[in-house]
Amino acid sequence: MKKIVLLVFIIAGFLLWYTKDPDLNTPAGPQRTAAYDAVIAEVTGLHEEEVILYATEWCGYCKKTRAFLESEGIAYYEYDIERSDQGLQQYQKLRGSGVPLLIVNSEIVRGYNTGAIVNALARK
Repeated sequence: MKKIVLLVFIIAGFLLWYTKDPDLNTPAGPQRTAAYDAVIAEVTGLHEEEVILYATEWCGYCKKTRAFLESEGIAYYEYDIERSDQGLQQYQKLRGSGVPLLIVNSEIVRGYNTGAIVNALARK
């Protein structure tokens, strides 16, 4: 009987973890301030694309993000933060702490999060 109860708890825990909304699992990121918004405005003013991607060549989630953007026909500009001084400076001003980091319609998306990308594009 104890084994069955334990098994039920394990399965319930797994299901709760597995079915969580990915948008709820995304780190909140830094508090929006006028200076932070100015950095976003500066960066987005440099590009026609709706999406700016800060990534590295070796990052698996960056590769998945590229594949998603391309499969959806979403135009994007990419900075490899290990090869582009300008990209690295922008990434640091945006308080980047991991890749991929995206600016989508002036909103920050941290990590591989297709739902957040689609939602930000829809708020255009």
